[in-house]
Amino acid sequence: MRKKIVAAVLLWLVFPTAESVYSQPFARPPVNVPAPVKRIVPHQPVSAPFDAERFKGKTILLLAYSIDNPRAGEAVKFMQDMYRIRGEYNFEVLGLNINDNRTDEVVKFNQNHNATFPLLLENPKVAAKSLNLAGDLSLYIFNKQGGLMSSLAAVNIPPQKNFTQALHVFVNRSIKTGFIPADEPVLGDRPMAPVFDLPKLDGTKMSIQELYAMMPVVIVFMSPTCGHCRDELAFLNSLLMGDEFKGKFFVVAVSRFNQEQTNLFIKQQRYSFPVIADTDNSISSLFPSFAGSVPMGFIIDRSGRIYAKHTGFSGRMMDLYFMELRKLCGLPNKPLLNPKGYSGQDRCVICHEKEHIQWSLTGHADAFKSVYRKGREDDPACVSCHVTGWGQQGGYAINDKMNRRFLEGVQCESCHGPGYEACAAFTGIKPHKKSSEEWKALCLSCHTEKESLNFNFARRFPKVLHSAASGIASMSREQRVKLLSEHKRKNDLFGNPAAYIGAESCKKCHEHEYAQWSTTAHAAVAHSPAAAAAPPEKKYRFTTGSGSPGGYPAPGREGVQCEACHGPGERHIQNPEKKGQDYIVGLGGSCDSCVVEQICRTCHGPDDDPKFKFEQYIETIRHKPQQ
Repeated sequence: MRKKIVAAVLLWLVFPTAESVYSQPFARPPVNVPAPVKRIVPHQPVSAPFDAERFKGKTILLLAYSIDNPRAGEAVKFMQDMYRIRGEYNFEVLGLNINDNRTDEVVKFNQNHNATFPLLLENPKVAAKSLNLAGDLSLYIFNKQGGLMSSLAAVNIPPQKNFTQALHVFVNRSIKTGFIPADEPVLGDRPMAPVFDLPKLDGTKMSIQELYAMMPVVIVFMSPTCGHCRDELAFLNSLLMGDEFKGKFFVVAVSRFNQEQTNLFIKQQRYSFPVIADTDNSISSLFPSFAGSVPMGFIIDRSGRIYAKHTGFSGRMMDLYFMELRKLCGLPNKPLLNPKGYSGQDRCVICHEKEHIQWSLTGHADAFKSVYRKGREDDPACVSCHVTGWGQQGGYAINDKMNRRFLEGVQCESCHGPGYEACAAFTGIKPHKKSSEEWKALCLSCHTEKESLNFNFARRFPKVLHSAASGIASMSREQRVKLLSEHKRKNDLFGNPAAYIGAESCKKCHEHEYAQWSTTAHAAVAHSPAAAAAPPEKKYRFTTGSGSPGGYPAPGREGVQCEACHGPGERHIQNPEKKGQDYIVGLGGSCDSCVVEQICRTCHGPDDDPKFKFEQYIETIRHKPQQ
């Protein structure tokens, strides 16, 4: 019985019921509900061990920490940020404190850092054994099956490195939060590469900046005990020794081992380039993307900017290196594509950079992330239209864990066909030019009425054409990062050229639905304290059609009415039998995850409603059949 009680408590801690003005189920409309974003209610810690098996079904982000660690406060703040966005990215956050018998201090510590995520208290010896804990501060990611995906110990992050940024980089690799480190190229912006000194044979030093000015440079962070690292360095060494690239680029390997071990490795391998020991982590700390995983390679062009970044090493990465270095060295550069399958957008971008920037600013680029965030990345019914080459030879396959990550999203080859057939530079043959009807048929194969919200080919197609992304060239890096994070927010979610008319007009034909709506939080939210305190730019969360023709502040548009979910109804009133494109959106046959949730999240985002749980919420406002 005791085990069942503990399990129930833990489940409640990790999957608490929602408490916001929107997501709480109501029998009657609420009257006075405090604004959710201002309410901080920390969970009470529970003395219980962490057991990954108990939390199967959700990706778990676990922080094991002692409040005595000087970085604990920074780590707890980071976890609180993750807790805020957990609903949008489909994972859960959990703390495991190892300060034995100091509960009051731990509670006060978390309160001082505004931490509200669930917390377990654990004996440090037990935690060290069960988690293989290194030091007293580590971050773990467990997959939905309860298996450990990866871990990061604070002791391996040098003190001079931005700790919060390192945590973001680590989490983003597994959970895809969209974090962009400062040394990652974005929308055509190539950041300047860090500058550090290299030892010379005569005992003096030279700045690597001198190498940048002479020729492209490849910097590889590696470990002598890493097989993939040795493979990558052997490959690069073969390029340097061959006729095509001899004297045209430079390689610097940065060893994660001490000088003695690095020197022994150098003698064994006899590379034609320097391998330097980064004993004090002074070099690795200069690269925000580097969080300990090796090999990691950076290609620097002659202007000293980071042209490309590679994590890990494989056969396909050899082709990327060939193409990227040929381009930077000014050599003939025929595409190296998969001759029997799909090649991936990372090869296309080498020759089609402008088109790639425009693609990055479409929903196609993030298509797989939307599936991943719902935990459906292994569901063929959901994955098929969110990846490249599904069901085709050499295309995305769920069981191909080695290569599938290169084909995530609706990439170039989803529209143009596999590169070995569609790339004129590869085939030497001009590809077939699709007609408008052929494009439409291709688009509608995925954008069906069930999976897409009011899809209109004539209006949507121009948004994915490879026209120049206006103004990008003049933008700063900060502006480009902001654009990339915000561009997919649709100002007109429904794409309906009509005016809003208000719920009273809907009532005439939909009396049952209107009566049901009037008992939900949607109807009452306009009169809540949260709505009264909302700034002008947030009024759309508590009204209908804010800023659009016929919408709020027109009279009778207060509250989240029918049209907030189904789109403006003017044209539907004029033609009641017509639905879909350019008319009212009927959601009865739509996929909740694909269509309905994206409507909900326009208001229930992580900043405004961090406790929002779609699956619970939708059942409180869904129209029930009339008895």
